[in-house]
Parts: sequence; C-alpha cells; structure tokens
Amino acid sequence: MSAKQLVLIALSVSAGVWLMLSLGGGPDPQRTDQQAGPPSQTRPSLAEATDLSPDRVRSVDTDVLELASPVEPPPPILPQPADTSDVWGRSFNECIAKQLLTGFVCKTRFEPRDPTWAPEAEQRIREFVADTPWLHLPAEDDPYYRLECRVTYCEINVEADQAQLVDYWRSLGRYDEDSRLAREGEFAYVTRFITLEPRLDGEPHRGWADDRAEELRLALVLGGLLGADATVDVISVQPRDRKNGAYLRFRLSRCPNINDLCAAQ
Repeated sequence: MSAKQLVLIALSVSAGVWLMLSLGGGPDPQRTDQQAGPPSQTRPSLAEATDLSPDRVRSVDTDVLELASPVEPPPPILPQPADTSDVWGRSFNECIAKQLLTGFVCKTRFEPRDPTWAPEAEQRIREFVADTPWLHLPAEDDPYYRLECRVTYCEINVEADQAQLVDYWRSLGRYDEDSRLAREGEFAYVTRFITLEPRLDGEPHRGWADDRAEELRLALVLGGLLGADATVDVISVQPRDRKNGAYLRFRLSRCPNINDLCAAQ
C-alpha cells in the first residue's frame, strides 16, 4: 500500500470520528472533570479532518513515512572459495586424466622443487644469459621476472635487445622493411621469424632465439646438468600492459617431451 493510500484512509477515519462525536457519541457534558478524566484534545472540524490540500497531504505523508519501520538491508552474499580440483585434479596423474590442460601446465601445479639440481641449474642459466650478447634477465622486482627450476623442468623469462637485433638483421640484408610482421610484431619478427640463408648442408636455419635455446641446452648438457635427450624451446611474448615490452620465454625439460614426467637424471 502506498503512502498516498494511507493518507486517504487516515483522513476518512478522521472524518468518521468527527461525525460520531458531533452526533452525541462523546462524553456526557454534565459529568464532572474528575469523572470525565483528563480533558480531550480539541476536536478537528470537518474541514480540517477532510483537508486534502497539498500542504496537509505533505504533512501527513511525512508523518506516515517517519512512523514506518526502517527496512533492514539483506546481509551481503560472500563469495565462496572456488574448488580448483575440478580443473586441476589432486595430483599430476589426475590433472592429465582430465584432458583439460597440457602435461607441462600440470607439472607447474604439482611438481616439487629438486633441492639439489634446481639451484645448480638456475645458477648455470644465469651465467649463460650474462655471457650471451643482447640477452639479460628482467629485474627481480619486475612482475614478469621468472627463473625457476623444479624436478624435471625450468622456466625462464629473458629480455632481448630489440634495437640491436634490428640493426643486425639489416646489416645482413635480411630485414624486410615492408613486412607486416615487422610493422605489427617487430620483437617476434627479429627474434624468431627472420632466419639466415640456408646452410651448405641444406638444413634450414632457425630463428635467432631458437639458436640461443639450443646453445642453452648444450651448455647445460656439457655442464652435466642435462642428459643428451633433454629439450629446450622458446617463444616470444608481447604483453600489452608491460612497461618494458616483449620478452622471450625459455622452457627447459629434462624429459625428451616437456609434457611428460620422467625420472630425475
């Protein structure tokens, strides 16, 4: 029921009471004040009781609203913690069995850190990056800094000097100024997509970053930290929100297939 309807009902009741009192329904005028009790308030006239002027309605409307009990807001609905076991499972084998994620992603969730091999591998990777021209690790407080080894793999984010690589490929006549890749994704173009002329043995050259991945693999094999069948791959990543731009992500695996688990070497 609206406030306006309540006002009309209240005014109707007031008019009825006024009529009843006017027809003799009130107290006996001959009774004493003591018998009649405390004096009653002055009865409103019919005009007052039925006054529907805007000021009167606004006044009564305010009274009704003031008397209304405040409505308590419902308690907030708190978010419930998500059960990630539906996606990840509770072990590497369960994660693989769900067939929702790759083996490598499942390993990042469940594989522990090798307390002996991991620190040695990380140190050798730092030395390799420091010794390789045009490569360097991001600052350790950079949100994209990553140098982490577990039991069977390492993952490393590395920055490359894009300007130096552009000059290098131009000096060899391999930089295509009209290439759409050069215009829209120059970092990936100079690190992965430009290749040298085919070698004399007929084998194609890979991209600059792919050659650095192979050098990293050999450095760790020769250092006794990887077996001969270990693998290293690399991709270029271009986050839109990163202040320092694109970077290379190397993934090193002690297993022949990075998506598999294998016995520690």
